[in-house]
Amino acid sequence: MIFVTVGSRNYPFDRLFIELDKLYDEGVIKDTMFAQIGTSTYKPKNFEYKDFISQEEFLEKVKQASFVISHGASGSIMKALNADKKVIAVTRLEKYGEHINDHQVQNNEAFGENGYVLPVFEMNELKDAIVKIQEGKDNLKKWENKDPMAIVNMIDDFIKENWDTVGRDKFNKILSKFFIKDENKIFWKKFFYCKENNNIKALKYKYDIYKIKQKYNCYIPINAQIGKDISLPHGLNGIFISHGAIIGNNCVIFHQVTIGSNTLKDSKKYGAPKIGDNCYIGCGAKIIGNVKIGNNVRIGANCVVVNDIPDNCTVVSSSNKIIEHTEPRNNRYYGYNEKNK
Repeated sequence: MIFVTVGSRNYPFDRLFIELDKLYDEGVIKDTMFAQIGTSTYKPKNFEYKDFISQEEFLEKVKQASFVISHGASGSIMKALNADKKVIAVTRLEKYGEHINDHQVQNNEAFGENGYVLPVFEMNELKDAIVKIQEGKDNLKKWENKDPMAIVNMIDDFIKENWDTVGRDKFNKILSKFFIKDENKIFWKKFFYCKENNNIKALKYKYDIYKIKQKYNCYIPINAQIGKDISLPHGLNGIFISHGAIIGNNCVIFHQVTIGSNTLKDSKKYGAPKIGDNCYIGCGAKIIGNVKIGNNVRIGANCVVVNDIPDNCTVVSSSNKIIEHTEPRNNRYYGYNEKNK
């Protein structure tokens, strides 16, 4: 049995399932197949499928599979590799509306160049990948890091062995080094490259960022573009920056700020924000969707911004409305189950 999985993101992957049906019709695929098709609108004709499955069923399908065809998400890929399965990693591409950006290209390049998966970028490559695995000509390497913490431990050991060559840099230096546009490479690709080329300092930058994100409950993706001399007066606490966001130079960002993408395909503001230079974003502000924030803009605390803002403007939330009551109110907190008993 061949197991196909495309995750649960709100982007159809019809292109993959149309091609798989075509390969069945051509007689290329002879084995049975089960597919988790997610939000795909195309319904396969030649094999069994479900939109979504539980984590337990996912792991059982992986265990039963002769090999796995996965979208290019590292989590799905590693679960299959950890189960000793060969993997064809099919790339979701932004130009087909299959994802918000092309980070899966870099992901699959990293795994593919190191011999762990057969990457597929366009569907005319899928047939060759399937035939290679079916005929035992894939030349894939065996994945040895089956412990979920193996990668983290590998990085720790690698840094400790070379600690004398790595200096302690201030946080802002690490942040700016990591997010300069030319440095926007995904972690996997950078890790394999750094390890192979003994580039300890570059790897240390990447690993420090990973640990900082865990410590401060923040999210800053590696494909966000963040300019130089960013200032975070209250640190990274609660800051969320979406994939594809662009932030200019000399910006000030306070805690609990969200710079988030709009992933609703039918929305006029589909995409991520683009923020100019010398902007001040107050605590708790929310900037959502494909909006353009000009240069020298101030956004006040807790503002919600969903429209473009011109250069040299200030945005403030509306004043509070006060509602008077004739008698005291019960302000006790009730849990959902408690309130509905």
